[in-house]
Amino acid sequence: MGFPLGALDSRFSYAPREVGALFWSLGDSGRARYLLVTKLDLIFIGVYFFFFVSLAQFWAKSWVGLSLTCAFAALMALCDLGETLGTRYLLEIFPAADNPMELFVSRCTPLKWYAFAGVALSLFGLWWRRWERTKAAGAG
Repeated sequence: MGFPLGALDSRFSYAPREVGALFWSLGDSGRARYLLVTKLDLIFIGVYFFFFVSLAQFWAKSWVGLSLTCAFAALMALCDLGETLGTRYLLEIFPAADNPMELFVSRCTPLKWYAFAGVALSLFGLWWRRWERTKAAGAG
């Protein structure tokens, strides 16, 4: 179920004008499949948000680490939600264009990936601190 230019949310960034170019290249059946993919993406957003928060709760021993990870996970989910709902809207009004929405969607995508980097780094930090505590407890 690949897309000729790649799905928008799988790219790190793209120009707003690339949204219309992708939709034109997909054709009618490709745009219908892309709408289905965006429905599945809405479910995935909830799944990964709760997974990251649960993992942070498991590893965190302080409110600071937990709060930081949850804030990054919430930012990531909100950006992904904006990107997905914006893409759905643009697909539904296609071939009409909505330049402000294309700009919004194209800015949500890199923000989502930056927030994912924050989640990954904060989870790594939580895991590292837990590992260090476990190692210290075993040595003593």
